[in-house]
Amino acid sequence: MPEISAASRASPGRRLREAWATRTLPVPGVFNALVARLAQHLGFEAVYLSGAALSAAAGVPDIGLLTLTEFVEEARQITAATTLEDKRAADVAKACDLTARRPS
Repeated sequence: MPEISAASRASPGRRLREAWATRTLPVPGVFNALVARLAQHLGFEAVYLSGAALSAAAGVPDIGLLTLTEFVEEARQITAATTLEDKRAADVAKACDLTARRPS
């Protein structure tokens, strides 16, 4: 059985921190799995799930209208579609009365 390297056993967060420690790492903002796969195809090693871009793609202003559930679901789809590390900006999920009043 082939030996698994320590680097491949490291958590995604550790691998990302180690990459940042050794070089400048460009991290493009994405808003869905297709764009994340495109970033991977272009050679990027990590992506950033942008709350502003996710809001724009959903056709709503970036004022906290998307729920944490919507944000997490998109992150899950991006993670499933790529082998990239990702950084999420969960500020999109801040609780506010606008989210509570948003029509479905």
